[in-house]
Amino acid sequence: AIPPVSLPEPLQAALACIAADYASIRTVSEIADRVHVSGEHLSRLFTRQFGISTGEYLRRYRLNESKRLLLDGASVTEACYSVGFSNISHFVRCFHAYVGMTPAKYRALGE
Repeated sequence: AIPPVSLPEPLQAALACIAADYASIRTVSEIADRVHVSGEHLSRLFTRQFGISTGEYLRRYRLNESKRLLLDGASVTEACYSVGFSNISHFVRCFHAYVGMTPAKYRALGE
């Protein structure tokens, strides 16, 4: 059997921070400050472990949560603001780039 991968403590703390407060976190520096490491160190940990930056991890986490909300019947506007985006057009662009369709089209899949 392959042993489970042990994540460095700052990375574990950052993941817990994102899971708990993804909608209110405004910057990667805020996450780094909460877990008591530099932003650069945290970015290296994320890139080494996941192949993406801390900011991209946060964005994808928010987008995955928005997908769940949209399928549960939330409007595009509700999903956008509920997951921490502050601009609907930016949310739509990010969503389309990540999912391959607009949030409205994705929402229609759940109807």
